[in-house]
Amino acid sequence: RSEADAGSQTDTTAQQADTTQPQDSSGGQQQTRKDPLNINELMELLLPEAEDLVKAAKPWDIPYVKYCSELLSRLVISLAPLNAAKWDLETLIEVPPIEIVELEIAPYTTIPLHDHRDYIGSILGVDGQVNCVNYTPVDGEAPPGTFLLQKTAESVLMPGETSYLGLKEHNFHVLTAGAKPARMVDVFTFFPGGAGHSYWAKILDTPVDPEQEIYAAPWS
Repeated sequence: RSEADAGSQTDTTAQQADTTQPQDSSGGQQQTRKDPLNINELMELLLPEAEDLVKAAKPWDIPYVKYCSELLSRLVISLAPLNAAKWDLETLIEVPPIEIVELEIAPYTTIPLHDHRDYIGSILGVDGQVNCVNYTPVDGEAPPGTFLLQKTAESVLMPGETSYLGLKEHNFHVLTAGAKPARMVDVFTFFPGGAGHSYWAKILDTPVDPEQEIYAAPWS
């Protein structure tokens, strides 16, 4: 799977099972929500939530991606450089409906605006920094050949910081690396029967509603 094909060439809260683990007979300490996780432990905690989510008639996507982001903030991982010319992806672990990938963006390179159709994601900054701008589709009268997007979040992800996107809320984003290669871990969760794919779009320069930061955007 890819961030718009990798350019080669994204309320039921988490169950309490995450808060503690039984103390072992040797006197080991209980796990708390602040304990570090490796990638297999993260998958083990997230997978039951993901399986319930993708079967639900009304998915609780935003609480889920917030929970996923919380787990990601505890992830301890070292990523090998991908030496991306622009940007590239490599799968780290995949257990459907979850795929966890490494994403690398070359310095001063942008992954243009794109959506996430039938899959959602949480992102962890690992190395370098990346400017992440999110948009949410909104209803309204758009110029011919365009649709409306509202800017809903903007952050600079440093190592240990997270971002997320839902089925509609924050579903579009643009990622731009800083002076160093930006490496991230993305957790994608795919919904059955969907495209599980991204499509490019472009924000027009002049906002439709400057106060609400609403823009028109055609598909690229």
